[in-house]
Amino acid sequence: MKKGFAAGLVLFTLMPLFSGEDCRVSVREIADGVAEYSLSNGLFEIKCVPETSALISGLTFRPENRKMIHPLECIVEKDDLLPTRCHTNTTGFRETAVGNKLNIHTKYRPDAPACIGETAELVMRSRGFYKWNIDAEKKIVLRKGETRAKTSLTLTAAADMTAPIHIWINGVASMGEKERDIVMLPVRNVSENRMGLAMAAFSCDGVYFDQTGALDVRAAANAPWIAQTSSERPGVLAVRLGKNFVEGGVLYSWKNGNSPIHTAEAIFSPLKLKKGETRTFTVEYLYFEKLTGLHDTVGPFGLDREPRAVFVASVAPVPAGVMTLNWRAPDGRTGNLGEFPLPPLNPREFVRIDLEKFSLPEKCTLFGTLPGGLTFELPERIDSILER
Repeated sequence: MKKGFAAGLVLFTLMPLFSGEDCRVSVREIADGVAEYSLSNGLFEIKCVPETSALISGLTFRPENRKMIHPLECIVEKDDLLPTRCHTNTTGFRETAVGNKLNIHTKYRPDAPACIGETAELVMRSRGFYKWNIDAEKKIVLRKGETRAKTSLTLTAAADMTAPIHIWINGVASMGEKERDIVMLPVRNVSENRMGLAMAAFSCDGVYFDQTGALDVRAAANAPWIAQTSSERPGVLAVRLGKNFVEGGVLYSWKNGNSPIHTAEAIFSPLKLKKGETRTFTVEYLYFEKLTGLHDTVGPFGLDREPRAVFVASVAPVPAGVMTLNWRAPDGRTGNLGEFPLPPLNPREFVRIDLEKFSLPEKCTLFGTLPGGLTFELPERIDSILER
C-alpha cells in the first residue's frame, strides 16, 4: 500500500504492520559442551556463543528469514593435559584486539538469560580478556518490535596495563548470496597514520562505497558506524559504535580475489587502564529492511540519499514528527530546504523525500534534525580512493 502525505513525501508500507512477539531466549548445543544462545523478538534475532569470545554468530530478519551471517562451524579439541579449545570458521562479529589471532578465544560464562516483558537480555563474564589481565563482561539487549540489538563490552583492569591495546571489532557478514557486498564507510580525508597504519586518501570527506576497489581499505572514521548491503536485494546492516569512536578510530574493510567475503571492521584508539579502571565499548547491530545504502544513522533512524531524494527508515517504532533539511556547499555556503512532516514509522516502513523542486549545489552535504532533536549529516557518496 502507498500513502500520500505532504508534498514531496511518500510513506511506503512494504507489508502489513508486523508487531512482533514477546521477546524470547533459547539455547542449543552446537558442539560438545558449546552452547549457542538466541534472543528473538519476532522481527529480529541475534545469536551468541559465549565459549568462542562471545561471538555474534547470527543476525536474522525473521519475517523473511534473512540470515546475515554464515553459520558458525565449531570443532572442540580436548586433551587430558590442556584446557578444551574451540576451533571456528571465520564468520560473525567479535570484540578482539589488534595483534590477537582470530583462532584464539576468550571463554565467557553466561548468567541465566532474562526475558522480561519487552526485553531479552544475556550477560556473560570472563576472568581474563584473551592474554591480558582484564576482567570482561559482555551484555546483549534486544527489545520487542525493533530490528536493533545492542551489545556492550565492559573491561576492568585487574592490574596496571603495561602497554596499550586496540580493541578491534572483527566483522564477517554477508547480505547477498553470490555477489560481494558493498561496504559503506563514513571517511575523513586526512593525511596521517593511525595506530601505525596509513589512512586512505579521498577527494573529500564523505561516505565511501567499497565493492571492487583496493583489497583492503583503512580509513579515518568521520562517523561512528560502518555498514554493508548487497546489489542483489535491498536491506542494510549497520554496525554502530559509541560516539567516542571517531576520536582516533579506524574503519577497515578487507576482501580477497574472487572470494565473496567482504569484511566490515572497526579499530578503536589505544586503551591503557590502571588497576581497577573500567572502559565500556558499545556496539549496536541495526537492520534497515528496504534501504539500499546508508549515509548516516542516529538514534533509531537510518538515512540514505540520492542526488534528488532522501530516504528515512527506523529500526524501532517512532511517533510522527518533523524533519528539517539544509544544504552546505563545499565553499561553505548554506541554504535551508525547509521542514518535512514525518509520519509514524515502524521497522517495515520508510519515507522518501523528493528534492526535485530544489536547486542544490554540486557536491553539497545535506544536514538537519530529526524528531527528538537528533542531528544528521548526509555527505556526498565517494566511489574511489586517491593515491597519496
